[in-house]
Amino acid sequence: MWRLGNSDLKQRVGPGASIAVVFALACLAAAAQDTENKACLACHQKHEASTPFMDGSVLSVSAHGKLDCIECHVGIKQPCQKKMKVTQCKTCHADQTTALSGASHLEKLKKSLDKDGTAKAATVCLSCHGGDVHAVKASTDTKSTSNRANVAATCLQCHQENQHIAVNKYTNSVHGKASSSGNKKAAVCIDCHGSHGIDHSKLATSKVFHTTITETCGKCHPQQKTDYESSTHWAAASKGYREPPVCTDCHGEHGIQSSQDPTSPTFASNITKTCSSCHGSERLTAKFMLKSDRVQSFKSSFHGMSNELGDLRVANCASCHGNHGVLPSSDSRSTVNPANLGKTCGSCHPSASTRFISERIHSTLERPSHWLVSAVRLFYIGLIVVVISSMLGHNLLDLIYKATKGMPYHRQPGLDLRFTVNERIQHAFLALSFIMLAVSGFALKFPDSPLAWPFQIFNATADVRRWSHRGAAIVFGVLSVYHLIYMIATKRGREQFQRLRPTWQDAKDVKDVLLRYIRRHDRVLHLPPFAYTEKAEYWALVWGSIVMAVTGMVLTFVNLSLSNLSLWVVDLAVTIHYWEAVLAGLAILIWHFYWVFFDPEYYPLNLTWLFGNPRPTPAHAKETVHPHEKPIILPKPQPELVEKK
Repeated sequence: MWRLGNSDLKQRVGPGASIAVVFALACLAAAAQDTENKACLACHQKHEASTPFMDGSVLSVSAHGKLDCIECHVGIKQPCQKKMKVTQCKTCHADQTTALSGASHLEKLKKSLDKDGTAKAATVCLSCHGGDVHAVKASTDTKSTSNRANVAATCLQCHQENQHIAVNKYTNSVHGKASSSGNKKAAVCIDCHGSHGIDHSKLATSKVFHTTITETCGKCHPQQKTDYESSTHWAAASKGYREPPVCTDCHGEHGIQSSQDPTSPTFASNITKTCSSCHGSERLTAKFMLKSDRVQSFKSSFHGMSNELGDLRVANCASCHGNHGVLPSSDSRSTVNPANLGKTCGSCHPSASTRFISERIHSTLERPSHWLVSAVRLFYIGLIVVVISSMLGHNLLDLIYKATKGMPYHRQPGLDLRFTVNERIQHAFLALSFIMLAVSGFALKFPDSPLAWPFQIFNATADVRRWSHRGAAIVFGVLSVYHLIYMIATKRGREQFQRLRPTWQDAKDVKDVLLRYIRRHDRVLHLPPFAYTEKAEYWALVWGSIVMAVTGMVLTFVNLSLSNLSLWVVDLAVTIHYWEAVLAGLAILIWHFYWVFFDPEYYPLNLTWLFGNPRPTPAHAKETVHPHEKPIILPKPQPELVEKK
């Protein structure tokens, strides 16, 4: 076959005729090819045992359909030789073969195809491009195994059972879902790993090596790549350290999910756990000289506690430090630099943008936001130890005394009805609101405890807990106002107030009761209708209610508080609110529950809260003396003595 160059053709026959000549030559070549292929198909398209079968219709639509048979089966003469020399794929695909031969993926393919490691190159190629060389389709063909839409399925033929690589997660990932929906820009296996030159992720030549992964992901996410490469994480990772996070450490590898997906490591409520994997590690914080208290201090803050319950509104690590372009606070570009901190915090607390410049954000027990916060915390811890241990000791002595003596130490004369219906209703609302406040409050502090379980049955756990707490606080507040009015404006209330008013006699009663406990005297004690036991609990409730209300208002209207108060004042309110709740909860368990449930005089239950008296008695019944006590009979005054006086 003769050939003419374009210049010769134009000179001899003119530019107009060159097209016709080229077309004619192409027709002659096609006719020759068609003739050659028909000659081969005349034998090989028959189903005979002695002749390999080849479907001509399949070949004609394949990527190799335009080739003449002899271009691959070199030197064939009719009739065909028994042994044919087949051209290797590298003859036409040299670049791809070179990339494959130098990649670690080739060794894996050989082992998977032939345990002896003698797999033929053509077999290796066909493992990805189709099982039959005559049916290989171009990657642009939607039916091709190497088409973007089918690449994942092709790779899964080998990798779906390999749990180490776990490529099967790809189909449910954000990339896999986008690809299956027809998005041609969605990342598929070859976009991240390459097509022929695939290397293991531990090799520096790999596209998913920890120092090259940013380039790989940056092809689709250029802005994130730019931000990350300016961060402190990349500054360390680019030097060869493996510990600093790269794209896959935070986002995952094959099962990458959208940041809006609750299962994603970058979902708002999961970011703290993701960052904690490094910043909560003692080994890494020591190696890179990082502050080791950052994770714990965040988790103990309101932001951290709410985040544990799934509150998506509160700040997480990325809210303050950024996500891809994380920089140290010493960098002027950092979002947590003192000069920028007001703006960062002001994005959520707009009225407080100027109050965070000199404040300590990550405060801990060792490094409190203010010395007064630490002092108040220590004060409450000491107070709780003294008060609760005193209550426990008092009740233990009372229990022993009544259990051994079989008699109470006092009567309560002077009240036909301890609680009226109105007062019982007040008590019911008080009990319900207090319990809800305690459960919902401690659920925030201890999100993994049984106290948080009632709220976890709801999808919006944090919202349900928050509004349960605030709703109970509103009920408690309204009840407090009503009780104050009741005690001032009603005759019964004023009488009850006089009975509950502390006097010096209460201190003497405490002394006499303790002496009786230790067997120093056995005389009958006539305590008032409301003794020191009831008075101590009532006024402790009043004081605790005031403290909890004031600190609760500071925390509820936090933006208003931050706009007028320093950050450490809010931190102080948090400290007081928490430890006062601990004190109140323990007092109820140790003191109140004893007198209601375990007091031998009324065991198993004091029914005053239900019937108005410790035991239900007829309305006409008068107070009687306990059978084990001997009443004191005072002598009648002599008239003559009175007159002389």
